[in-house]
Amino acid sequence: HVVRLRVDLILAVGTTATRAAKNATSTIPIVMGNASDDPIRHGLVASLARPGGNVTGVIDMLPDLAGKQLELLKETLPRLSRVGHLVQRGGYPDSPAQTHLKETEIAARALGVQVQALQVPSADDLDNAFQAATKGGAEALVVVGTGILIPQRQRIVQLELKNRLPAMHTHPQWVPDGG
Repeated sequence: HVVRLRVDLILAVGTTATRAAKNATSTIPIVMGNASDDPIRHGLVASLARPGGNVTGVIDMLPDLAGKQLELLKETLPRLSRVGHLVQRGGYPDSPAQTHLKETEIAARALGVQVQALQVPSADDLDNAFQAATKGGAEALVVVGTGILIPQRQRIVQLELKNRLPAMHTHPQWVPDGG
């Protein structure tokens, strides 16, 4: 629909929207915003330095930072031995959220920390995820702020406080909400 409007530029937020825009046009410039996935792997650009084609934009390197985030959490809580990893369940196996979990697990082995995957299919399952975290002995959380979790920021922060779970969040917009 946007292509038929003969717009000068398309702003596509995320990998899925960028892929749809690229499939719709090869002539209208597309600016990819806030993608948390590898645009090279998805065939959206030729390289980060020289994207080529009609797609350019910004990526947030979410999975690439997973190990560093866990390191900072362990540095803050030196006795940390078990961390919950809260993420939206679903999507595709190599989605940014699932890749973040894999990268966290790799870093956890090196740090002597066990990771408890808390995959939430819907916002209605957040309470159950926090119950599972506390029953499973989680001493802290890593929260991957994607998908359905984004509009639930305040609720998640409240559940962290209620359950006394320090947390590392993947995006800065959680901070004003108390994260």
